[in-house]
Amino acid sequence: MHKDPLEAERDFRQRIERAAESRRQSQRSRQWLRTIARPLFKRPGLVLLLVVLVGLGSFLILIFGVVIKWTDAYACTLDEARRSPVLIAELGESIEAGFFAWGHWEKGTVTQAGFRTSVAGPKGEGTLRVQLYSSPIGSSLRMELEKDGRTQQVYSGPTQCR
Repeated sequence: MHKDPLEAERDFRQRIERAAESRRQSQRSRQWLRTIARPLFKRPGLVLLLVVLVGLGSFLILIFGVVIKWTDAYACTLDEARRSPVLIAELGESIEAGFFAWGHWEKGTVTQAGFRTSVAGPKGEGTLRVQLYSSPIGSSLRMELEKDGRTQQVYSGPTQCR
């Protein structure tokens, strides 16, 4: 029922070796952290500058890369692009847009938007460039696909949704 004394001693030594190795790894990771943190804490202005730069960068990425995706202009444009025979021929069915949409969007009595976003399908991927203008008098939408170094017009005409 009980283990052989030699086997019990071997198990005990292995557990001690594993614990010692775990402690060495923990000390190495803490040493790496100290190497980075020590110069930063000596210069609090540098830490504040880094925090401000990271915050500003995150804010700019949010404003210029993601916010436009929440607009009606983006949704309308993407719906139109997914129905486009040119885009379907180049990328295939089930076209998905990338995470970011870089550009601008203004809405008032007149809506103007210009952005680019990556699009992908089963046959490949490309960049969709969009210019949209909509007013009570009329509207226009121009979409181009950049794929493999060439540009193709996807759609040019009035917008289908308001």
